[in-house]
Amino acid sequence: MDQQAKKIVKKRSPKANKGEWKRLKMQNLRMTGKSYVGYHRKDNVVEQHVQRPSRILDNTCSSTFCIKAKKRFCNKFIERQRLQIFNRFWATSCSEKKYM
Repeated sequence: MDQQAKKIVKKRSPKANKGEWKRLKMQNLRMTGKSYVGYHRKDNVVEQHVQRPSRILDNTCSSTFCIKAKKRFCNKFIERQRLQIFNRFWATSCSEKKYM
């Protein structure tokens, strides 16, 4: 029995499997606008247990400042266009968002 137990030894993988890391999974969910588990910091203790909701599209801006401003186009887009822009933005990767 002892000889069989000695033969079965779990070896470490030569490469890290980053797809299994909890922190990177949550980062990818956050960057794509999906719900994820966030961090909470109290004093020097960091805990990962705060459920964050997914990103949603709010109502169109209806402030008087936006109506009077020449460089803001809040009311120029219809809801379907706004939804397309929102979905396209959250579907892109982080490196692509830098150049949008």
